[in-house]
Amino acid sequence: HPRIMIPLIGSINEYKNQALIIKREAERIRAERGIDVQYEIGTMIEVPRAAIISDKIANLKDDADGKPLCNFFSYGTNDLTQMTMG
Repeated sequence: HPRIMIPLIGSINEYKNQALIIKREAERIRAERGIDVQYEIGTMIEVPRAAIISDKIANLKDDADGKPLCNFFSYGTNDLTQMTMG
């Protein structure tokens, strides 16, 4: 199944906003076309702030249905190291 990754997030609200846009659009397409494609939404941890708040991002839920908004993390260690040391 597809994994949709939101890059370069820096705040909880930024991630939540983008994840909800993706989720709502996927639901719209699912209803419109009558297809059910399982997918996951996650983020790449590329900036130090994202690493610090990653526990909060991991626990985000959709207020409408209570389902998780973040299914995975990918760590951009090269970018993360450069931004931490830069």
